[in-house]
Amino acid sequence: MRSEMDSGESVSPSDDGKELATDPGLETSGLKQSRIISTVLSPAVRLFLRTLLERAEDLQFSIEAGDRQLLSGCIKQVTVSARKAVYKGLCLSQVRIVGQGIRTNLGQVIRRRQPLRLMEPFPIVGQVLWLQADLNASLQSPLLANGMAEFLLILLKLGLDESNAWAQRLPREVSLQVPRIVLEPDRLTISATLAAANARPVNIMLRTGFNVVNGNQLQLCYPERLPHLGADKGVSLDRLEGVTFDLGSTVYLEELILEAGQIRCRGQIMVTPEE
Repeated sequence: MRSEMDSGESVSPSDDGKELATDPGLETSGLKQSRIISTVLSPAVRLFLRTLLERAEDLQFSIEAGDRQLLSGCIKQVTVSARKAVYKGLCLSQVRIVGQGIRTNLGQVIRRRQPLRLMEPFPIVGQVLWLQADLNASLQSPLLANGMAEFLLILLKLGLDESNAWAQRLPREVSLQVPRIVLEPDRLTISATLAAANARPVNIMLRTGFNVVNGNQLQLCYPERLPHLGADKGVSLDRLEGVTFDLGSTVYLEELILEAGQIRCRGQIMVTPEE
């Protein structure tokens, strides 16, 4: 995996006697802890981030931990921010996340036995800005393309247009072709073609808003079918009004704002160690 990163660690003391990531040459009363963080933990975290991200600009992270916490493998808090970060093919224009109560195998890292890895699930809270160009680039990734194809197939089965019968006969395996998303205040437009083996492709042009329900559900708001991508007005799809999609129990979305050319979202997600 190719990584292109400029990284750095912030330097500042906490107000409870604990230390944040510090320069290894800084002479303080917390020298032992500072050296553990800067010479062992910070490089391990940087390497860990490199394994997660294909690319990132202006990558910054800070680490907060106390002596006893650190030696037991517990990190009180890690803050990470970056621009143009790419994670599993998803192009994130700007991202800032904070993880707390992180348990790791730091003891094994210090003894140079293993790379840094997570031992238990932990929550992260964060904010993400997604520019329209980056969102459309992300549609080339299997992660988002497969999710979008499944989303559109469900809408077809619920009666998005006259292709309802077509969708009912299809297996779940469909592919997304020439997808495009246009972002406007409080709504987005999706243009795409769904294709499947031994079936004619179906073109879809949908505009809709979203409401966040209970933190982990997205609900369609004023959906309409458009005759073409630049249409000012479409045909109202009342039967799809209020259709809800579950984001999963590990997600809690506090805010989702659709603006001209960008999406802003803020929320929490549980991170689980890889098996």
